[in-house]
Amino acid sequence: MEYSDLITILDEGAGSKINRAAAIYQLIEQAPEKSRSDLLRTACEVWEDSEENGTISLENLIGEAELESLKKRYSKLVDGLLEGLLQVNPSEPLFYVQLWDILSSAILPDEKARYFALYWILIDARIPYFDLGEGMSMGNEQYKTVSRRIHMQRAHIRFAVKRSFEQKTQRASILLQELDSVSGEDRVVLMANLIGFLEHIGDIGKLLGGLTQLFTSSDS
Repeated sequence: MEYSDLITILDEGAGSKINRAAAIYQLIEQAPEKSRSDLLRTACEVWEDSEENGTISLENLIGEAELESLKKRYSKLVDGLLEGLLQVNPSEPLFYVQLWDILSSAILPDEKARYFALYWILIDARIPYFDLGEGMSMGNEQYKTVSRRIHMQRAHIRFAVKRSFEQKTQRASILLQELDSVSGEDRVVLMANLIGFLEHIGDIGKLLGGLTQLFTSSDS
C-alpha cells in the first residue's frame, strides 16, 4: 500500500517540489521500518521522471521564502552528509538504509529541516545512487604508453572538440565514432582525454546534450 501511495504522490501530486518531498517524507516516516529504505530508493529512482502538475492537492507546508531560508541554513550540511555517504561507496541497498538514517537523525533538528534535506537530495545529480565499483586504474607509465599508441585518435577528438558544428549531434556522432574505433584500455584512455578536453573548455554539458539528442533520434 505504501508503494502505491508513493507513486500516487510522485505521479499525481500537485504542488511545489519541496511540498512533494515533504509528502514523500511523511509517507516514508509512517511506513513500517523494514519498508522505509525501499520506499526511499523508489522515490530517488522515480523522482526525475515524475509529474510536477498532478491532480491531487498536497499540503502547502513550505513556501518559497521559507524554502530559501532552509536552503541557506541546511544546504551545505546536507551536501556534506551526502558526500560523506558517497565516499563510503556502500552497496545500493545499504546506501538507502544509511541515507534514511541520516534524513531521520537528530542532526536535522525539526520536520521542516528533514523535508528540505530530502528535497535537496532528490534534486541532486548524484541521485539515484549506483554502486559503480572502482573502475579501471592505471599507472602513469602505462597511461603514457597507451596515450602514445593512440596519439592520432587523441588528435582527432581534440580537433572535433575545437571545431564548430551547426548541431551538437554532429560533434557527438563524430566523437562516438572515434571512441568506437578503439577498445579496452585504449578506449578508456581516449575517453579520459575527451573528458579532459571538455573540462578544459567547459563543454561537457553541451556534449551530453548532443549525445542525448543523438540517442533519441536513433531510437525513433
